[in-house]
Order: sequence, then C-alpha cells, then structure tokens
Amino acid sequence: MNNSNVNDTAFKSRLSQPTAWVVLFVFFAALPILIYYDCYGRYIDEQFARSREDVVKIFHRELTSFGSKATNRQIFLQQLQSYRDGLRRNISEPDRNAVLSESLMQELPENTSMIAWDKDSNFVEELSAVKQDNLNREQHEKLIKILLNAHSDFSAGANLQTLHQIEYFEKEHADFFSQIAPLTGRAFSFTRAFTSPNSMFGSYLDTSETFFYWDFINNQNNNQGGFMVFIPLNSLPVTFGLSQVLLRDPSATPEFSNGFFDRTSGEIELSYPGLLQPAKQGVSLYIDGLKNPIFYDDWVLFVQPLAESTSVNIFALFSTKALRLSHESQKNSARTAAIFLLIITGIFFYYSFSLASTTGLSLRKKMAGLFLLCMQLPISILIFLGVQFAMSQERLLSQEAESQLVDLVKKVDHSALDHYRTTTEWLKSLKNLPEVRALDKQKMHETFFEFNRQNQLSSFYLIGLDGSVEFDIDNLKNDNTNRIFIKDLGMRILAASSENNNLKPAVLSTSVESLFDKITRKTGNMHLVVWPGTSRQNFVFTDVLTMNDNKRHAIIATLDKTEIDRNYLRQVVSQQHRLGIDNEMIILKEDDISETMPRLSATFKANLLPMLSTTRLSNIIETDRVNDENDRLLVAISRGVNTSDFFIGARFSWHKITDTIQMTYLLVIAGLVFSLAASILLITILIREFLIPVSVLSDGAKSIIGGNLNLELPMFARDELGELSTTFNSMTRRLRNRLTELTVLYNLTQKASTSHSQREVFDLAAANLQKHLNAESSGTTWYNEGEGADSVYLSEHLEEKESEAIRSCVKSALRTLQSVAEYSEALGRYVLGVPLFFEEKKFGAVYLVFPVERGKDKLHLSDDEKSFIETLRHHLSLIIEKQRLFEQAITDGLTRLYLRRFFLATLEKEINRSKRYQLEVSVLMLDIDHFKNFNDTYGHQAGDFVLRETAQRIMESIRSVDTPGRYGGEEMAVILPQTGIKDGFVVAERIRKAIESAEYQFKNDSMRVTASLGITSLHNRDLSIEEMIEEADKALYVAKSKGRNQVRIAPEAM
Repeated sequence: MNNSNVNDTAFKSRLSQPTAWVVLFVFFAALPILIYYDCYGRYIDEQFARSREDVVKIFHRELTSFGSKATNRQIFLQQLQSYRDGLRRNISEPDRNAVLSESLMQELPENTSMIAWDKDSNFVEELSAVKQDNLNREQHEKLIKILLNAHSDFSAGANLQTLHQIEYFEKEHADFFSQIAPLTGRAFSFTRAFTSPNSMFGSYLDTSETFFYWDFINNQNNNQGGFMVFIPLNSLPVTFGLSQVLLRDPSATPEFSNGFFDRTSGEIELSYPGLLQPAKQGVSLYIDGLKNPIFYDDWVLFVQPLAESTSVNIFALFSTKALRLSHESQKNSARTAAIFLLIITGIFFYYSFSLASTTGLSLRKKMAGLFLLCMQLPISILIFLGVQFAMSQERLLSQEAESQLVDLVKKVDHSALDHYRTTTEWLKSLKNLPEVRALDKQKMHETFFEFNRQNQLSSFYLIGLDGSVEFDIDNLKNDNTNRIFIKDLGMRILAASSENNNLKPAVLSTSVESLFDKITRKTGNMHLVVWPGTSRQNFVFTDVLTMNDNKRHAIIATLDKTEIDRNYLRQVVSQQHRLGIDNEMIILKEDDISETMPRLSATFKANLLPMLSTTRLSNIIETDRVNDENDRLLVAISRGVNTSDFFIGARFSWHKITDTIQMTYLLVIAGLVFSLAASILLITILIREFLIPVSVLSDGAKSIIGGNLNLELPMFARDELGELSTTFNSMTRRLRNRLTELTVLYNLTQKASTSHSQREVFDLAAANLQKHLNAESSGTTWYNEGEGADSVYLSEHLEEKESEAIRSCVKSALRTLQSVAEYSEALGRYVLGVPLFFEEKKFGAVYLVFPVERGKDKLHLSDDEKSFIETLRHHLSLIIEKQRLFEQAITDGLTRLYLRRFFLATLEKEINRSKRYQLEVSVLMLDIDHFKNFNDTYGHQAGDFVLRETAQRIMESIRSVDTPGRYGGEEMAVILPQTGIKDGFVVAERIRKAIESAEYQFKNDSMRVTASLGITSLHNRDLSIEEMIEEADKALYVAKSKGRNQVRIAPEAM
C-alpha cells in the first residue's frame, strides 16, 4: 500500500510534457529571434531613411542650382556669352558670324533687337536685327558712339566717377535717350549699363522693361567690334528660357526629371515627358498638403519657387525605387534568416523533447539549456533597447551638433556688427589725435600711412569750409575729378552740421542730394555705400573736427569693406578656441575659394563645392557631412549676411558624434558578449556547484551498490547538496558499521562454533573492538562468581599499575552492568570497560585503552561506536552463555582449566595436525611445590585458593590458542600448538616467574607459591599422546629432584 502511494505521488518532470516545450520555444527561442529580427529591421529602416534624406539633399542642391540657371536672365546671359565666344572664334569669317547671329535670333524672343559694330565702331547691319521700325541707322550709330565713349571715359577715370558727372552725362543725352525709349524701355539705367560690359541688366522684380547686354567681340585692347542686345520684358513669359533648358536637359532619365508647374494655369512641363503622370500626382499632393518634399509610392518631389515669378514653381522628381529594392532585399534576407533560425530551433526543440520523453536528458544538459534559454530573452531586449537608444541618440546628437554649428555661423556673422561699431569708435577717436588737432601734416602722413598699410583705412581727408583739401593720403592734386567730388562732399558735411542755416557752400549739386543724405547729415557713423561708377562697396565715415584755432573741418574716411571683414574673420579664426574646442571656424572668399582661413585641404574644398553653390544661390545655412582627407566632418556654411564677400562656416568632426554611437554599439555588443560569457561562467559554476556534487553522489551510490562502503564523499558546501552529502556519508558509515558488526558477529559465531575456548572468542571480540574504535590496546578479564566482586582476572600479565587501572574500571562496569570509561592518572589514558553478562550472570569484561586526545573531560564516543559496543556486548554475552554451558562439561570448576579428558583429546588433535602439516607442538607439565604443606598449614580452602590463583597465572601467561588443563590434583599441563622447544621453554619460564612473583592473599594470610615445570616437544618425531606426556612428566620429576621452582626440558626433545 505504501509503495502504491509513493508511485502515485512520485515527481514527474515537466520537460516530458509537450506544453512545457512549446512555452519554452515561444518565449525563450521564437520571441528573442523575432526581437532580433525587429531590431535589425529598425536599423535598416533607419539606414534607408538616412539614405533617402541624403538623396533628397543632393537633389535639393541640384534643384537650387537648376533654379538659379533656369531664369530668363541667366539663360539669356549664357546664350549671349556663347554667341560672343562664337564670334571671337570666327572673327575672320563674316559669313559664319551671320549664321551665328541668325541662329541666336531664332533662340531669343521674337521682339529681341541686336545692334552690332565693327572695329571702327561702325554699325554692322549683317549682324544686327532691330525690331523697332521707328529707329534709323544714324540713331543706331549714335547709340554705339555714346556707349563706347561712356565706357572709355569711365575705364580711364575721366568721367562718370562722381554723382555730378553722372548727372551731367544723363542730362547731356536726355533727348536722345527719350528717342530710343521704345528700344530700352522706361527706367533704363544708362550709366550702369554702358559702363559694365558682359553683364545682364534688367529683372522681373524691379521697374525694368528690358533685358540689356553688351560686350566686345574681342578684348578692349584688341577691339574687333561688339554688339548689344535688347530683350523686352512686357510680353516675355517667365518660363520662356526654362522651357528651352528642359528640352536640352542632359540629366533627364526615367528615374529623374526637372520640371515646372504654374499654379495659376495648371501647366506642367518636364525634361522627361514620360514622368508626367507621377509628376501630376506629386504636384497635386504638394498643392493639397504643402509638404516639401513629397514622398509618395517610389517617388520624391522637391519644389522650389521660381525667382522671377510668384506663380511658377520648379521641381525635381526622382525615384527611390533602387533604394527601396535594396532595403527590401536586406529585409527579405533578414526575414529568411529569422525563419531559418526558427525552423532550426524548432527542430532542435523537437529533438530535445523526444530525448526527454524517451531516454531522458542529463542534469547537465537540462541546466545548461534552460539557463541559456532564460538568458536569450533579456539579452535580446537589452540589444533591442541599446540599438534603439543608439539610433535615437545619433539623431539627437546630429541635430544638436547641426544646431550648434548653425548658431555659431549666425553668431559670427552677426558679431560683425559689433566689429563695425568698434571700428566706428576707433574712427571717432582719430580726431583726438594730437597731430590731427594741430594739423601736423608730416606726422599725419606717417600715422595714416601706417593705418593704410595695415588695411585699417583706405583713405582719409580733411576738408575746409571753403572746400580746400587740407589733408589726404591719396594725393589728389593731380586727380581733379576725385578732388572735386571730395571737396563737394566735405562742403555738404559741414553745411549739414552747421548751426547757421545761412552758411552754404559755394557750389552744391542738388539733383543727387538724396544719394548721400545719410553720409552728410548723420556724421560720426560708418555708412555702407557703392561709389558712383563702380560696384564695389565701401564704408564711408564722416565727422566734423574743430581745430585748436576753432576752425571747422570735415573728416571723410573710407574703408574697404572686404578688408574690414577679412580682418574681423581672421581675428575670429585666430581666437576660435573661445568658441569651443570641438568646433572649427572656416572662412572662404566668395569669389575666390582658394583664399581660406584656416588653410583647407583640396579634398575638403572640392567636396564642399555643392554646398557652396547652394548657399551662394539661396543664402541659407547649409549643413551636411563632408569628407576631408582623413576625417568626415559635419559642416554648416552660409554666405555672410553682413560679411557678404565671404562664406562663413563651422565644422565638427563627425567621428566625435559617431564615436559616441559606436561606443553605444560597442557597449551593446560588449554587454551581449559579457552576458554570454557570464552565462557560460554561471553555467560552469552551477555545474561545478550542483552537477558535480550530484554526479559524485550518483557515483557514490553506484560504488555502494558495488560494495564499496569505505567511500567518503567530500563536503561541497553548506547547502542542500552539502547536507545530502553529509547524510550520504552518515548512511554509508552506518552501513559500514552494520556490516562491521555483522562481520564481527559472524566471525565470533564462527569462532564459537569451531573453538571451545571462551578466551579465544573474548580475544577476537576485543581485537575487533580495538580496530573499530581505534583504541591503543585491548584485552579481556574474567570474573569468578564464587569469590565475590573482587575476583577479576586479566587474560594476560601486565604491569601492576596498568592492571590495577584496568581492574578498577572493569569492576565498576561489572558492578553497574554498563560500559564505564575512566581516566587513569597513572596511565594518562582513558580505560573503557565493557561488561559481559547474561541475565545477571557475569562472565567478565572486555577493556580498551584510549589516548587522552579522545576527550577533554571524558572519553568521547559517537552514537555509532556506542551502538557497536552494545551490539557486540549483547551478542558476545549470548555466545559466552552458550559456551559456558559447554565449558561446564569440559572445564574444572575450581581452576577453570580444561578437564583431563578434554585436554588429552585436544592434544591428540594437535599431534595429528602437527604431523600432517609438519608443525611443532609442545607440552609442559606443572606441579605446585610443597602443595601438601599449604593444605596442612592453611586448610583445604587455602589449597583451593592456591590452585585457582596458580591457574589464573598460567592463563595470563599463555596465548588464547594454547590449551591449559588440570591433569590431576595440583598438577597442571598446557598444550602449545606451533611452538618449538625453545619457545616452549620461554613460555614455561614466564609461567614460573609469574607464579613465583605473585603474592597470594587469603584472608589475613599472605602466601607465596613456586612451581616446577617440565617440557617436551614433538620435534618431527612420531610420538603418541602417552609418550609425550611421559617425557614432560619425567622432565617435571627432574625439576623437582633438582631443587624445585625451575623448568626442565625432556632430553629427547633436545
């Protein structure tokens, strides 16, 4: 019944059930694989988004460049410059030039007019085409003459340098200019147009009505003629040139096209007509949502307004199909790998389930597998979070770095205003210089020449109230035109600052007064102006100086804006460590990028060109990643708002951003590797701490089954396994003790069944106890019930102090009928007495001697040792009781020696065995000297006491295998098996001395006894029992006759 209950409640492993394996597979195999797949999918999605952003940025720049070139102004300029270059190449072939002119007029708008002249400045009709019928040849030639003279005078610095000269020029030719108004249109700037060849004038965004261009066919020093072109704007569509560019666009492909759409008319035109349908869809989405760029299907539409129109927008349409296909290919590969892993893992799980259900899995495999599975889910989540963090962190760091660079560029450009203010304050301080106030011209020349040399000043003038130039560093004495201009400007400054409204300069121009109103009226400031007749910007500083003699002078100082900006930016670059150690400022000249601060590599400048072209056209701050020779840099750059002649940029090492991200990825990978290593280490530790002890326990159990009970398992740790190991050792020890008990009991039983000697049984029991309890020595004692509690006899002769200690302990044990351990001061050891009794009948005791190390205050015995002692004592008592009944029939009741009949039978056996095995056997005969006198003197009781004590001395002096017997009266005999005559003599002599040295205390009398002994040996002779007894008896007779108390050897045994 109990076995049935055990089987019903036995532990059943969950791993043999399919549900457990399904749960393990789903949560700890499939779910981590799906997390890895999702993590990789997010990563390649991020890479796809970045690649698409990079492509959009590239096409954005291309569209910006395209938009700047697709205006009518730029297209016409390019066509006219190409026509000019063609004329220059074919200067000696008039017919070919005529063909070029005809081809050009076909490309230009229908109402375009062109006037050409030869090297003698004569009108060339073959190359000209004037669409205005009201203009004649003379007007054409006069227009050519006015243009060439104006340009010649301006280039030589003879005219059109000052406002006065410009005003005079336009007044001089006002009537003629009104006549050609149908050609030039209204609000035409003749001065600027005629003094600037190879430039396109006119715009849709101002009051111009005409595009105007002129240039020489060859350079001015080798004049071969020239041409001028007038293109009316009134009827010219803003998309005229754009349509032509789209028709000739070499970049148009089935995956990319430039185009434009008009939001008013709905017109859409592309360079690749086959993409009209996706273009319409994208334009519709843009108009509806106003998102830019527009992503739809596999297309991206990027839109920009056309500079010359408010309703026309240009766009770039390009396909991202290749990127999408690459992205999908990567995702498909990842999906295939995930499915493959799921299949392989599923097969592995099914195989493991089959093993668990049939042959079973080892603990090592279970623990390693379960632990690795449990680690997969947290590791996969850790990797997922790490990758997500790294991707988001990269975006944040990139945006933050871009924002910092943009702010830095804006700050540097805006701080130029502070530099201008500082310069203004420095200019104000010049009038306080001692040499200026004293008008020390020599000293002033030295001072201001140094300022000029250091590019701090371009020019400096002091003008008197009467218009006299008191000081200048330009040496205007021989430059009458500029001298008049400076004189006029100085007088205006003094007039504007005079508190006396009646004070007026002698000659003042009134037609251009508003042009320099701020310069003349707002003194003490720098003003940015364009000098008449030039396109160069300069700072002009004006102020009023009162001399020591109270004379007032006008101060006019000019500063080259480009030099001022260059000095400021050079100072910024040299002190950029204040802007942050991670950022580096870069400065490039807008019209000459070879001029940089600091020095930039050619590779970096070449890779920077797309950004420069975009920011040059759009005036926005461009940010992008640019490769240098040894690094990849995040760059923000823009054309300065205040420092317009320079590109201002800042760069930052992209690796400092990616290094942080790479460090995050490395930490994720390191975390993964560390987790796996830690898992393997933990599994190893678990195997060492759990599986190895279990294996040792299993091997120990197998060893016990094999019969090895001496195995002692190590104590692994203070845990359940350690407790199990301890319990196992206790079990093994108990089994070993029980086996020892059974073995000892078996040997005792065997001994008792084959031997009639209780002493042999006692000695065997004592020897086993000594061995099992690790005692120093052991022995037996006998108890003579008829003589009282003190009649305890030792089985061997010992020293007196040792004998007394043993007797004392044994007497206590026999008195209490319990095992007693006492510490003997005389011996310095513990003595343990084990009483032998049966139902109140005492037989004697077994004693054991232990070293003092076995206990401090008392002898320490384990429970197993106590149990062994008690079991042996109990069974030994039963054996002795059985032998006692047998010995009562074969032993003498007084002396406890064997009776003569049993003694002779034993002697016969020993003689036969000795003969058969060629062994020795000796027999000694003993007779108490003068025994009759003891009886006569002390009585028969004293005689019995002497017999008993003498028999005890004999037993104490012989071995347990020896057989003592009472041969008759006071005559005793001992059989010594396997003992020759010499050894027999030693035993006989030991008996004699033991008897002689003993003091017998009988009542109040002290008695001493001696004995005579005779001994003989078989000595390879064929003797009978009677013959051996006779030889020993004769030797005894000789001992008595020779004086007693001695041992004599039979002569025949010699």
